[in-house]
Amino acid sequence: PGEQAGHDVFDRRQGPRTGAPRAAHSRRGLLPSRRRANLPPAGRTRGARPPRLRAEGARPAHRSVGARAGGHGRVVADLAEASGRYHRIAFLDDSPEVSGSPLPWPILGPTSELSGFRPDFENAFVGVGNSKRRLQLLALAESVKYAIPTLVHPAAFVSRRALVGAGTVVCAGAVVQVGAQVGKGCIVNACASVDHDCI
Repeated sequence: PGEQAGHDVFDRRQGPRTGAPRAAHSRRGLLPSRRRANLPPAGRTRGARPPRLRAEGARPAHRSVGARAGGHGRVVADLAEASGRYHRIAFLDDSPEVSGSPLPWPILGPTSELSGFRPDFENAFVGVGNSKRRLQLLALAESVKYAIPTLVHPAAFVSRRALVGAGTVVCAGAVVQVGAQVGKGCIVNACASVDHDCI
């Protein structure tokens, strides 16, 4: 499935604190939490730090230009903003109707000008629902040396043992389980699930 990359892992297990002790459920009933039993978190040994995997193409300079500002493009831009990695987001779009509509992000011009904005933006994402056109625009962005990040919403879960390709978007509520392989430029839409070992 094309180029593949690691990704950040989002741990949503900690809920709001209450006065009552926390407990973990099992099929046999209630078990004391690992914190109360003075045990290290699951999957770790005391003193060890888990590996932090980075999305392919992600860079410390967080400026991103997006191709197409339609419905899916706005979802992807909002996702990138929610990730906290990008402080400047702008669009390129070929539609006159979209260019004249109010958006939270500026539209700088048509997609044919993608190469001209490379000095100002390090990363590019493609917010296009049509798969063929999406891969064409990703190839164009790569050819002019943009980094192509893998975007994962903070409210999604991606196993650290899954592989997610460059240019793929994992939307809010989605789950990608252990051993799954998601290729380049895919869309794992809101609340979708890619179960273990699926390719």
